[in-house]
Amino acid sequence: ITFLQISFSTNIFRINYISFSSFVLMLFREGFGGIVLGLLLSWIGVRLMNKSDDGNTLIIISLALVSFGSWLVTKIDVSEPLTMVITGIVIGNSRAQQGVSIESKRTLTNFWIIIDELLNAFLFVLVGIEVLEMNFSGKYIIAGIIIFLISLIARYISVTISMLLTEMSIKKNFCKNNLVITWAGLRGGVSIVLALSIPVEHRILHIFSIIYIAVLLSIFIQGISFRKVLEKAYVEE
Repeated sequence: ITFLQISFSTNIFRINYISFSSFVLMLFREGFGGIVLGLLLSWIGVRLMNKSDDGNTLIIISLALVSFGSWLVTKIDVSEPLTMVITGIVIGNSRAQQGVSIESKRTLTNFWIIIDELLNAFLFVLVGIEVLEMNFSGKYIIAGIIIFLISLIARYISVTISMLLTEMSIKKNFCKNNLVITWAGLRGGVSIVLALSIPVEHRILHIFSIIYIAVLLSIFIQGISFRKVLEKAYVEE
């Protein structure tokens, strides 16, 4: 889905031919550029938030970051989801907010929890509308299963690389920890939002059908069996 979004945002499908190097450069600009911009916005956000200990002011700063970031990514052609994710992760886990009280942080957190709940409710309405037109033919179900398996493998590889970079060594239960973290990463709202965010003029209905099937498999298989995976990995040692 991310590749499709990048392709549509850069009008790649309006070009008859594009070289592999140009495609890689485009992905690098969208991906790496999104990470850099997210880090820059989060750096600005943390420093602005440190100058105020008022919850309402923190909310305004966070909204300004989202609005400005969403506008800026359209001007420099980088990944908007990646930019916002990096910004949120860095600000949310920053230890530099020493001048912000717990009460102000709680006010900011509660605001975004409410926004999250409202957007989830709106998302479920959109999903309900899309499901009415979904195609559940055999080839799409098979494609959904394949996407589900690929996402599991890709997540395990990314978790392994992240663990190696952070721990710089292979510790006891390294594989078990990676498996548990991988199995805990359910596909859900973000995947569906990305599928729905493809421009309407380029909307391919079976893309949403495939992603929806992969999300259902993730919820039912990973979600239902997660407790058993934990017990097998740790309790029975």
